[in-house]
Amino acid sequence: MGGAVFTITALAFFRVPILPSIGDDLSMSTTQLGLFTATYALGRLLTDVPAGAMADRLPATSIVSRAAWLMAGGSALLAGAPVALAAYAAIFVLGVGTALTNTTGAAYFSTVAPVSRRGIAVSGFAAAQLGGQAFGPAIAGGLASFGGWRTAEAIAVTVAVGLVAAVASRTRGGTVTAHERRRSGGGAGPTAQWVLSRSVRIVLFSVPFVMFLTIGSMIQTLAPVIGDEALGLTPAVIGL
Repeated sequence: MGGAVFTITALAFFRVPILPSIGDDLSMSTTQLGLFTATYALGRLLTDVPAGAMADRLPATSIVSRAAWLMAGGSALLAGAPVALAAYAAIFVLGVGTALTNTTGAAYFSTVAPVSRRGIAVSGFAAAQLGGQAFGPAIAGGLASFGGWRTAEAIAVTVAVGLVAAVASRTRGGTVTAHERRRSGGGAGPTAQWVLSRSVRIVLFSVPFVMFLTIGSMIQTLAPVIGDEALGLTPAVIGL
């Protein structure tokens, strides 16, 4: 599961260093590139809640396999996108696949370990996710510098299909769902009941909102565009 989270996150972040190249090839303005990033986020936003329901009902490996197929399909569509509209559709699909993976991974790692080791388990999920965010752009930037951005996305298709095979080979008789782990006592235990005021909840919810607002606008959109247009950086350097 950690490898799946790492791989799918890395494939999703292939888009960061090649963003300016996509814009140049498909004649997309900076505003359209911002909408491109927003479309990815929209795919995640619309999928998160349904993904949580799936994580409660289905084995984690089953959901991750579907997410990997979505990443393969989205990457293939992006690699062959003839116009901007096709690129928008592709990035939306990648957002859906990422949301399935992130929600399922969070549910899996938070319930697979007993209460006494839950923090360590969840930190493993965070490390896999952040590792994918770190290495994905570097790998894609290097590939794009040698073979172009479409080549990088084509290689992403191969990696995603390989992940499907890897997950299938590691599945032995299926895996229990998060709901079954909690019901059977796996990862279950007494938890503190926090009573939070509405104002405190608003503050807590605003933290990830502001964090992702900053990440989406600066790191995933403006930094690649500035690196390409103002500083003349290659995709490899932008990825790093």
